[in-house]
Amino acid sequence: MTMREPCPHAARPAVVDLIGVVVDRPLPRLAVVTVSGEVDMLTAPTLHEKIMEQLGGCEVVVLDLSSVSFFGSAGLTALIEARQRAMDTGVDLKLVAGTRMVTRPMAISGIDGGFQMYDCLADALA
Repeated sequence: MTMREPCPHAARPAVVDLIGVVVDRPLPRLAVVTVSGEVDMLTAPTLHEKIMEQLGGCEVVVLDLSSVSFFGSAGLTALIEARQRAMDTGVDLKLVAGTRMVTRPMAISGIDGGFQMYDCLADALA
């Protein structure tokens, strides 16, 4: 029995298949950015772009990461850059990160203390 190498030309999933980012504007100065799927070095630029768009026109941005299935170091970088932009522009950035998938990498890297974190979306919106 021989092991076959994967074909280098095999179809790879598109970024849109790996991450979902939906923006909801329930109030004029409030944005809820709901993220699902994987946040890694391939998908983090998509997340970063969506967050930065919302930080430019809102007073409060809630980033709901409760449906994220993987959260890598590129996601941490996106959060750090978003926090800095929010601080620079006076936007209130809130994270819904009630799952270990997100809270664990944040805690290990030591950035969890720099964010307003909530277990559920209802608490972040209250």
